[in-house]
Amino acid sequence: MLRFLAILLLACAWASVWGCTSHSRGSTVFLIKAADRDEEIAIRRKLPAVQGAVQEAIIAYGLERIAIEVIVREMGGLGQTTPTVDGLLRVDSARVVINKRLLLDPPDDLDDVLLGLMAHELAHALHYSRMTAPELANVGELYRRFMNSPEGSLQPWARAYEQFTDLTAIVYGFGDPLIRQKRASAENLARNHPKKVWDFYLREDDIHTLMGDPDALREALDRSARATGVGSLRRLGDRMMASLPRGTPHDALAISEEEPAFIDDEPIGPWEDTESP
Repeated sequence: MLRFLAILLLACAWASVWGCTSHSRGSTVFLIKAADRDEEIAIRRKLPAVQGAVQEAIIAYGLERIAIEVIVREMGGLGQTTPTVDGLLRVDSARVVINKRLLLDPPDDLDDVLLGLMAHELAHALHYSRMTAPELANVGELYRRFMNSPEGSLQPWARAYEQFTDLTAIVYGFGDPLIRQKRASAENLARNHPKKVWDFYLREDDIHTLMGDPDALREALDRSARATGVGSLRRLGDRMMASLPRGTPHDALAISEEEPAFIDDEPIGPWEDTESP
């Protein structure tokens, strides 16, 4: 009991970090943090493309029951997603940050890059929406510790989870735009980050291979899901693996619409399911 209370207290602490949303479920809102009026106008001209990518990912992942808050601002990477929770510590929205430089200096294939970016970022939202309060707390703590010590022992865990997120996007049919996003990310990372950061995500040739080999995709899903140590991700991984064809090229996963992505009545899982490997 004391351990469970400690978990809930940790979840509450992370709820205060993530914050709560005032947006209604199912809504998508935008917040622009621009340097000046001209920059804001230039960003606003690209928002319809962002909106289209967000909506396509929302529909594919079945996220119509949570709010999406998109923040466009200066940042190191191309994107970042964190959950916000309601009073019962359930995920009721996702906060997606986009690097404003992507919209101010857009590539020729911006629509595809945005779709790949949203496929990755909202795959995180899909994962968060399935996590229990203890899992959310544990994942938040693992990320906090990893960011404080990127060279430390949590590197394998962070790599496993980011690659599981890429794999989720591939399974849901976003392989091609994900490749476009990886190319844009590679250019951004080359300018702003050490090359080793790229090792945390799938590479273009990895994605090509996995799109054409469902057995390899199945193995990668199983390996990365188990390495996260998160029970809800292992269950999602099992469901995705079971839906993959065997021995034939893979285009998109036929997910049943009977089970929503946001699960209200999933019981609080044991702490053992959320431990890092």
